[in-house]
Amino acid sequence: MNGQLAIAAPYSRVTDDAAASMLVRVVGSDPLSREGVVRYLQEFSELRVGTDDSAGIAEVVIVVVDRIGDATIRLIGSIYEGLWPRIILLAGHLDPGRTAEAMRAGAVGIAWRKDITGSGLRQMIRSVVSGEAVMPPDVLATIVGPANAANGGAARLSVVGLNDREVKVLRLLSDGSDTREIAIRLRYSERTVKTIIQDITHRFGLRNRSHAVAYALRHNLI
Repeated sequence: MNGQLAIAAPYSRVTDDAAASMLVRVVGSDPLSREGVVRYLQEFSELRVGTDDSAGIAEVVIVVVDRIGDATIRLIGSIYEGLWPRIILLAGHLDPGRTAEAMRAGAVGIAWRKDITGSGLRQMIRSVVSGEAVMPPDVLATIVGPANAANGGAARLSVVGLNDREVKVLRLLSDGSDTREIAIRLRYSERTVKTIIQDITHRFGLRNRSHAVAYALRHNLI
């Protein structure tokens, strides 16, 4: 594969009723990793796997790698910036520094590849789609320290930080701009702006957009 990451082929149980199912893409560094995840997904009729962009925009993209390297960070960033899906990263080794980079790039679900099961992966998909962030407690504790890990999402935000688009939106919110004004300034749709704000608040356990702005200002994130 020459180090390239590729999209897995679809499984045979793709449903005809696309409106009633969730489109998931699987990206991995080798065919065995990709197809193993696909086999897990094929147990659940509400999930389907697409082969290319013509199948529609995926709500969730699952990235499967041995280690989180520069190529993985770039890939996650390109997927997130291009399509705004929820990204799940399954890795054989989770280095704390690289894991934090992966979250900054756009990953909202992270797990040890060795620990993942079909039901566990299904629950991760449901969690990230509902706006939650998922990370193994041992990895979170390594990144932020045991005390902060016990406090939940807000500690994660201070360490992991925000990506560029989230910073831009929060800065404009802090200046008093509303959703429509932000959309015009950044040339996003209003729906995209709302999604960014919801991701920040839900993912990191903040109460609302005002809380997100206050927290980001307090910790010098914007």
